[in-house]
Amino acid sequence: MKGARMMDCCKWAQGSEQLRAYHDEEWGRPVHEDQKLFESLSLEIFQAGLSWAIVLKKRAALTTSFFDWQIEKVALMQPADIQKMMHDPAVIRYRKKIEAIRHNARLVLAIQASYGSFDQYIWSFVKQTPIIHDIEDARAIPAETELSNVISQELKAKGFQFVGAKTVYAFMQAVGLVDDHENLCKMKRLE
Repeated sequence: MKGARMMDCCKWAQGSEQLRAYHDEEWGRPVHEDQKLFESLSLEIFQAGLSWAIVLKKRAALTTSFFDWQIEKVALMQPADIQKMMHDPAVIRYRKKIEAIRHNARLVLAIQASYGSFDQYIWSFVKQTPIIHDIEDARAIPAETELSNVISQELKAKGFQFVGAKTVYAFMQAVGLVDDHENLCKMKRLE
């Protein structure tokens, strides 16, 4: 026996080293920083309808264009900033989503003012503790849940854009609010 080795088995993360690195180093780990939560939500919004491979290839350019995801600066983006992004092939050029990210940044600032932080607000939906699902078959992982529908409706009621239940569930998975892949992706195998 040489010891235990971790085995990755999320199919979406097997396409490239970049996907694998995102999966293994970031995805699913509990996030409690407002800026990172905002970035994750924004990337999930861009990802809807695209592959994660495309989003990750464009992530550095998106990060630069969105002022390193500094919420206050994104909220103050001007039409010239948006126009510049629309001419930059390094970013995902979807004007309505770009405008929605700016709009959502303004709403995150309002949540911070009301709740103390975006972190406190988002994590309150799971009572500050990640939900762990005991799933043994990847086909059983849902695309949305009752809770993602609740959070989606709450965000929409506050005015957030592009936050459907499926996008919210993907966000929940990305920032560790829910973990329904631990048994699948972190299986130990003796060699």
